[in-house]
Amino acid sequence: MSQENVEIVRRFLLWSNEQDLDAALSYVAPDAELDWSLSEAPDAAVYRGREEWRKWLTGRLEGLTDVRFDVAEFIDVSMDTVVAVVHMRGRGRASGGGG
Repeated sequence: MSQENVEIVRRFLLWSNEQDLDAALSYVAPDAELDWSLSEAPDAAVYRGREEWRKWLTGRLEGLTDVRFDVAEFIDVSMDTVVAVVHMRGRGRASGGGG
């Protein structure tokens, strides 16, 4: 696994946790894929490219407060592919999560 690619994913998550979408998305390649298809969330899908990632992130940040992405594991797939198992947590705004 490329350590450089792992660092890119770490930086993306750092800026996502800071809710700085422009900074976070600056680390997303034009053809990057976010596979959220196994989620039980209503927006379960595969997101490709920066604009689709922005749509997904915006939905997360609008619907939740105290959003945090924590890496549980990096999986070695290939030199140019990083799979990160990430736990996302937050409080729902509609259920009294504030914001």
